[in-house]
Amino acid sequence: REITTGKIIVQSTPPRMEGKNMLAMMWKPILGSMVLAAVVIVVSAFLAAPQALVLFAVLLGLTAGVYIGFCLADGRSWEQGIELLVGLLFFAVAAAGVWISPFVLVGGVVAHAAWNMSHQPRLVSTQLVMWYPPIGAMFDMIMAGYIAVRWTLL
Repeated sequence: REITTGKIIVQSTPPRMEGKNMLAMMWKPILGSMVLAAVVIVVSAFLAAPQALVLFAVLLGLTAGVYIGFCLADGRSWEQGIELLVGLLFFAVAAAGVWISPFVLVGGVVAHAAWNMSHQPRLVSTQLVMWYPPIGAMFDMIMAGYIAVRWTLL
């Protein structure tokens, strides 16, 4: 079933697909997520540790903001409240990761991966494109792993 919200068409329930068809549909977003993660890692490698940490904190805030955009497009008050509250929480964790410890940021990025996956299979009912949660979670876990390794080796 599809729901049209303005000009955005979202699926309220993911279509039932065989594993092979799902992979065929997801390979471009999967590749895109890995390429984006690699670009971020390469860029951060040229930054001093404090600037790289700010970059990762900004990325956590941006990725949390994506769900705020989805909830605004969704239009339902309850979902807007939940997504805004959780988005603000991730912004606070991103700031704490810069001010307190990089490992707070790692925890926030891992928590964001879990938040991504809570939207699959619709534990959280905000209407969104079905490929975003698993791809976002994959990006988050790559970033969390890199941040943890980089700051463990410092």
